[in-house]
Amino acid sequence: MDKQFGRKFSVLLVLLVAIVAIVVAGCTTPTPTPTNQTTGPITIVSMVAGEPESLDPAYDYESAGGEILQNVYETLVYYEGADVTKPVGVLAKSWEMSEDGLTYTFYLKENVTFHDGTAFNASAVKYTFDRGVIMNLDPWQSCISPLLAGGLDYMNSNQTDADQQAYLALDTVHVVNETTVQFKLTKPYGAFVPVLSFYAASIISPTYDQANGGYKANEESAWMTSHTCGTGPYVMTSWDRKDKIVLDKYANYHGTPAANDKVIIRYVDDWNTRFLAIKKGEADLIYAPTTYANDIKNESNLVLETGRGTLSVTYIGFNQKEKVFQDKRVRQAFIESFDAESYLNDVSLGYGKRVNGPIPEGLPGFNANLPYQKYDPEHAKALLQEAGFNKSNPTTIVLNYNEGNDNRKQACLMLKDQIEKYDLGITIDVQELDWPTYTAKNRAKELPIFYLGWLADYPSADNFIGPFCYSEGYYADKVSYKNETIDAIYQEALYETDPAKQAAMYTEITNGVNNDSAYIWSTQAVEFEVHTKQLKGYQWNPMDSHLRYFTMYK
Repeated sequence: MDKQFGRKFSVLLVLLVAIVAIVVAGCTTPTPTPTNQTTGPITIVSMVAGEPESLDPAYDYESAGGEILQNVYETLVYYEGADVTKPVGVLAKSWEMSEDGLTYTFYLKENVTFHDGTAFNASAVKYTFDRGVIMNLDPWQSCISPLLAGGLDYMNSNQTDADQQAYLALDTVHVVNETTVQFKLTKPYGAFVPVLSFYAASIISPTYDQANGGYKANEESAWMTSHTCGTGPYVMTSWDRKDKIVLDKYANYHGTPAANDKVIIRYVDDWNTRFLAIKKGEADLIYAPTTYANDIKNESNLVLETGRGTLSVTYIGFNQKEKVFQDKRVRQAFIESFDAESYLNDVSLGYGKRVNGPIPEGLPGFNANLPYQKYDPEHAKALLQEAGFNKSNPTTIVLNYNEGNDNRKQACLMLKDQIEKYDLGITIDVQELDWPTYTAKNRAKELPIFYLGWLADYPSADNFIGPFCYSEGYYADKVSYKNETIDAIYQEALYETDPAKQAAMYTEITNGVNNDSAYIWSTQAVEFEVHTKQLKGYQWNPMDSHLRYFTMYK
């Protein structure tokens, strides 16, 4: 997950199951009932690295913002505990699918209010989805708009007033009554309900949005990017830039109330500062790179929650807009200069798994038999010499990572050290960027080569194949990667209902991308969270964008 925005886009679709019958899901709000053992107000302090870029669900597409969104907003469905195999109702009580797979009907919870006191209802759902399509920004382009009837046509239009009215006239999201809403799809898509768990589909207050400027096509909302109004267990009460965000318990929450009264999320990029704070009792949880696992284990008052696999992939991307990376030999040389095995063992200390392509282990379509990229410095040097690099013609290449992520810093330094050892006049300038700047430059295709990660928007292999491999996918677009043969296979795979055939096509796509030397595949992360022993109620779900706080107390 991670604008100036083009109109064309990839429909990130994959039919996970054949659609032949009506599906009905029961309502189970994923809200545990904690036991509060402390009297008086409870404040939870979390220290993380990198503040959000935006807090507008229609715009934000990165994990720092996603963490806030999932605590103050809610979606129609989500997942219970660590189980991502079956969506459960949050703002929806139940849903059903038509026999042709083109219409989904959702029956909504009653007596739910937004933080401004207005009522949640089907009209709010319609407003949220119409707003997301018309705004036409990254997260909606990536996962939602292409699925909706007329959505792709609107994306490929000029988004004029007439185009907007033409889309809205389709009534794609239809209010049956105030507790029932219908979605009309372009084509049958078996993962539509899981897509609605993505925080971009968080339901916002129409009254609040309209009172603060409303929305426009292809524009970020200046107000909603720094303010929120959802139905979640917390109200965001302040955001002090580059310092902290404060969440207060929502007194009129429709579900089980939060087990604490206030959450303060502090943005501290320096590891030593975060580590000292939790040891002194000034923080209850901290973001910790795995490279500091042994330091954490040596502290008797700290708990390290780890071991369960995430639905994520970290990688190094080559921007093929840059002349140096238009040469496949150079990309291949950089791949063969990165010792992924040593990085996993020596930097990540074994907390993670190597990856052989864009699909992480644990999703249908993952193929464990695909080979890993090989580390071969001798051959890499020969490739760079063949590509014309030498000391008489020095070259400097900027390699970026996000500030505060020490693991990624070490990975970049490892690559720098190996490339410069060849003594071919190549200097790798490793530069850190604060998170909002990093994501903005990535969207603008201004990063020559960079270390980044992708966390699933929803649990489907296509949510990895599409972004990385299809030329109009999110990351392929950012690195200017295009292979027409792969594009054609991807389009065929979109509607393949046979899982085995679809998996075979994903393998073919992955092999093609690897043959093109499009990315350095690094690791699949595992759960790695640190908190004090006094903190109770920690829960983990691989679909969470970092932490949910409403179950925590002390």
